[in-house]
Amino acid sequence: ASQAAEDLRNQQQRMAEMQDALTTELRNLREREEKQLKDIAAQKQFGVSSEAQLSAMASQLDDQSTALSEAKAEVKRLTEGHQELTTTHTEVKLRHDETAQRLAALESQ
Repeated sequence: ASQAAEDLRNQQQRMAEMQDALTTELRNLREREEKQLKDIAAQKQFGVSSEAQLSAMASQLDDQSTALSEAKAEVKRLTEGHQELTTTHTEVKLRHDETAQRLAALESQ
């Protein structure tokens, strides 16, 4: 039972680390997207950019938007998985405590 608890803790730690990494990636994607939108707005304002450049930047933003959506979905999936692990861990702990109590009762007889 202690090995199962240790495995669960390790898995929860890995999931938390992955979630942190994805959250950081989401933040970075948002910052890049905001910067590019500001750049496009500034370039349009000053008429410096060609249509090809604007089109390329818009395509890049679409790609980043897709990556952002995928990262959000992954964070959601990890969060749900983490909640399931927490629930399972709680159930395992309750069964372990119950078994330990039964064992203690049997030993005291």
